[in-house]
Amino acid sequence: MAIIMEQEIPFMKDAKSIQQLTKGFSNDQKFVIDDKYLIRLFPLEDADDRKKEFETITMLSSVSDFVPEAIEFGVQQALGLAYMVLTYLPGKDGEEALSSLTEKEQYHVGFQAGKELKKLHEYPAPEGTEPWNIHKRRKSDRYIEELKLLEDLDTVVVSKLISFMMIFTLSTSL
Repeated sequence: MAIIMEQEIPFMKDAKSIQQLTKGFSNDQKFVIDDKYLIRLFPLEDADDRKKEFETITMLSSVSDFVPEAIEFGVQQALGLAYMVLTYLPGKDGEEALSSLTEKEQYHVGFQAGKELKKLHEYPAPEGTEPWNIHKRRKSDRYIEELKLLEDLDTVVVSKLISFMMIFTLSTSL
């Protein structure tokens, strides 16, 4: 499949380096190309919604240096996939990076992140975008269903995690 993708997706054809990323919460397949581009692959049925996301990224990248530039959106019918190519923004995982900072440095990073988010939130969501609380609830429900499928976890731990997720979801949707 990887060789087929390399042949079918233009940005992958001439790549000298392709590294798969497995971190993150999305179900996208993600690849860093030549430490310069990020390719996100997703099911064809998500293409319309993801095209709106791509257009939003295009708009927001002009506002913030912390939003990647949107390069290309494409569909590969033969693979049953759609994709977007973004510039790759290298860096450390936030969880890892923050743990190595002092409390004062963490506060500063959080304050800066808040300033960036404020700029981004000045732009309206695309037409037809569902409210955030509904989106978050559906996402949490999906995580809960996946959590229930894990067989190797203690049922008490799973129950506590589900309770926490439900309380968190309720509190953030108020």
